[in-house]
Amino acid sequence: GLALQGADPAMGDAPIRSSSAAMAPKKFDGLRLVSLVALADLIGQLSVDAIFDAAEPAVTRAYYCALLPSLARFPATLRVALPCGALALAGGASAVLSRTPADVAVAAILCTVGLGAFARSVSAVVSLCAGDAEAQAVQAALQGSHGVIAVCLAVCFVLEFCAVLGLLVAGGTPPGRSSLGTPLLKSAEWCSEEEEDNNKSRRREKAQRTKGA
Repeated sequence: GLALQGADPAMGDAPIRSSSAAMAPKKFDGLRLVSLVALADLIGQLSVDAIFDAAEPAVTRAYYCALLPSLARFPATLRVALPCGALALAGGASAVLSRTPADVAVAAILCTVGLGAFARSVSAVVSLCAGDAEAQAVQAALQGSHGVIAVCLAVCFVLEFCAVLGLLVAGGTPPGRSSLGTPLLKSAEWCSEEEEDNNKSRRREKAQRTKGA
């Protein structure tokens, strides 16, 4: 009521639009940043594994047979459990809450192709350490599984990064927003709209003063 009473009909809806833009709810909630950090951590771990995948069979066996018990031993299991758990929670929450194509695609890729490739790689390592398979055959299986996982993680990282970048461009809350609510970044589109509204307001005020004189 007060906004309508104080608005000048000659000024159109510029003040209303400006106040609406300032009071618009922010879309960024930090879930995608958690997903990005978890994805980056998993990509780093996979890069180390890729080095031993290409090593001599004896080195590959020694590395993975030493690494396998850590999957079930605390606190060593947190190396994989923390990023995977954070990615599952943040990615799942984003897919359920926002339901954007990018978030749904990330959840679908990780829960199907990614999880299946991870299970195959663990199974291959178990066979290697139990002596049920030759090291060279296991190396080939690991290289294939880790290649699939690498593609999944890279695609998901790009999707999440583009989603965060899209929010920044669209005027969502940037990742560096302070606790007082003052954004550290503003989109060029929002700034141009504000500047245009200010210019229109100044021109109308000048025209009204000219008429009054």
